[in-house]
Amino acid sequence: MPINLTHFVNTQFAKKLSNIIKLEKRNKIPQYDLNQPPLMDIHQIMEVLPHRPPFLLIDRILELSDTHVVGMKNVTMNENFFIGHFPGAPVMVFYKLKPWLKQEVSWY
Repeated sequence: MPINLTHFVNTQFAKKLSNIIKLEKRNKIPQYDLNQPPLMDIHQIMEVLPHRPPFLLIDRILELSDTHVVGMKNVTMNENFFIGHFPGAPVMVFYKLKPWLKQEVSWY
């Protein structure tokens, strides 16, 4: 009987540890307060990058360090790449991601 009780306690303890580890991983998702002013707004970005709308694909820089950059692009239903992809159920076209990423990493 004590062996079964010990096994039960160990398995319960392992399950609790597993749940704690999962929660910690979930809690490491970066959070940004979009009501706070960005590190750089669109006007400051245009002072650095030569691109102009509609080819300027970054609206804000939220975070910038030696190892990473976090940028933001506001997307609305009026964007031209949503037209025809697909009526009634718009889908972000993949080929747009590459230029967005290129502009964001151009800070380095």
